[in-house]
Amino acid sequence: MGPLRIAAVASISLLAACGGGVQVGSSSAPLDWTVPMGTYESSSPSIGKLKRIVLMADETAHLEEVPVCRGSLPCNPVLIDSFYVRTGTEISGHLDFRNGNGQLLRAYDYQYDGVTLGILPEGDPDFQALAKSPVAWCAVASQCAQQWLPTPLCSGGWTCVDNACQFKCGGF
Repeated sequence: MGPLRIAAVASISLLAACGGGVQVGSSSAPLDWTVPMGTYESSSPSIGKLKRIVLMADETAHLEEVPVCRGSLPCNPVLIDSFYVRTGTEISGHLDFRNGNGQLLRAYDYQYDGVTLGILPEGDPDFQALAKSPVAWCAVASQCAQQWLPTPLCSGGWTCVDNACQFKCGGF
């Protein structure tokens, strides 16, 4: 281990011992900031395109598509909760979304720059850009830690309020 790496480990250990900074929510998956993880949203979703995509470390996902509305407006988005498999390199690859029986529900090629997730549905000629959302989506609190969200170094835990992750220090 070189001197620079020893200094970095010592600095991180000292920071953790002193209780400063932030840490990343617990997950059994190794932390890798080069893969898309968390909540991404479209600023101007169009019919048949994704409004939101949530990728979690336990390889579960939540997708919301803008539907073709027939009848009264507004109509609710198409919600897809699934498992996913990511293949490819650090900045580009492929995402397959499958149900519990292994049936393919959606498939996308993707490009990722650390902030924006560009997705290309099979058969579509144009990438759709989804930006990392400042608010992480959830249905239950356990989904918050699965998105590798930064958390304050305090005793507490994640809550899910109105489909938004919130960290509460102290009793919750």
